[in-house]
Amino acid sequence: MSLHNKHDDLNLQEELDEMAKETIGTVGKDAYTENLSTAEVLERFRDTLISMIKPFAEKVDVYMTAIKDMGGFTQLLKTAWNLEEENVAAVSFEDIVTWSKQYFDKESYSAACFLAPQAKGIFSRDTGMPKEYHLFFIDKQKNPLLDGSAPHKIFYAKMLDRDLQVQLSDKNMLLLQ
Repeated sequence: MSLHNKHDDLNLQEELDEMAKETIGTVGKDAYTENLSTAEVLERFRDTLISMIKPFAEKVDVYMTAIKDMGGFTQLLKTAWNLEEENVAAVSFEDIVTWSKQYFDKESYSAACFLAPQAKGIFSRDTGMPKEYHLFFIDKQKNPLLDGSAPHKIFYAKMLDRDLQVQLSDKNMLLLQ
């Protein structure tokens, strides 16, 4: 590959990064925070990004190859969403306090929000599979920052530790101020 083509690939990746950030900004603002699902966000992210690429019909294959080279839609989503993921046996209250303190910017954020998945109905049961627990920041206007402008962490765990269960009580959201 010549230097010219490497430069073109770099520009294409930068262009895709920008498109991804714009896409997650739209998708993140529309995210239904009551029961946030990464799979749903990823699907909307992918669909929105593809619709942005479609007007460049002659370059769709080039874009799709670049996305694959960048790690696929999932990696592009993680980068655009400013996302960190961690698999743990149990999410602890200490885990969320430590992460929140590490990234908290008192000039920009009013709180950190821990969001546990909500049961789908009275007959829902625990499948034993890890669940998604989101940790993100709330801005000064009390809006969730799920547009990639602030760090966001997802814990994948089967359970919460006792301290966190006590803090949540019968709620699925905990604000740390």
